[in-house]
Amino acid sequence: MRHILKAILFGLLILTGPSLQAAEPVLKWMDTHSSLSYRNGLPTQSFQARILVKNLSYEKSILVHLESEGHPTQVLRARYGGPAAQGYEIWEVESALDPQNYQVKVQAQLDKSYELGPVAIAADSGPLLHNGQKLQGFHNPRQAHAGQRLRLEAVSQEFSSLDRVFVHISRDNWKTQQVLPLQRFEGDFDSTRRAQLPELGLWGIDLSLPIDAASLSYYFSLESRGTVAFDNNFGHNYELVFVK
Repeated sequence: MRHILKAILFGLLILTGPSLQAAEPVLKWMDTHSSLSYRNGLPTQSFQARILVKNLSYEKSILVHLESEGHPTQVLRARYGGPAAQGYEIWEVESALDPQNYQVKVQAQLDKSYELGPVAIAADSGPLLHNGQKLQGFHNPRQAHAGQRLRLEAVSQEFSSLDRVFVHISRDNWKTQQVLPLQRFEGDFDSTRRAQLPELGLWGIDLSLPIDAASLSYYFSLESRGTVAFDNNFGHNYELVFVK
């Protein structure tokens, strides 16, 4: 009887197993950033977003819709930003907007139509992480000049005042590497770039780039309460290419 019961249970596990695994979503928010700046006394809202898109077709159209009550909907076309892990691609969008609070959603045309969102974006919300991410390098440049002084930034979910964030850098395809601590920005260091919400932390480091290298590879790590989280660009690391 015991063997019969085991066989029945095993059969049920086989039959029900696939249904317990949720399908990966086709679209995911990665991060967003909205901040205010002033020129000649007039405010401008800077908006940036990154979306993870499943690579389901060669031809893709990724449109980001920004809706604000009493104003026409603005539609921005996202551009390809590079590969990501688990069959995803990174798509990016950025624009200067009239200062408003927006509802932001995504419409994607792949093998068929898909939608994502909406998420609420305030004019001065600062950087926001999505999908439960603990650490994210934030809109760092892809190109720089050799010998240039450059700042790299990351945003973290706040867990403890003892948290530490590091950048891991290699000039020789990870044969050797440097591990450098990032500084947590406090107060009004830069009100348009720092995180506006108390549960987020903005970190940065100023680097003097070498003059005898063609590129740098790097990724970020977060040490918090005995655990370590990484942002390694979904397994591809970040690449900084030097231009003349």
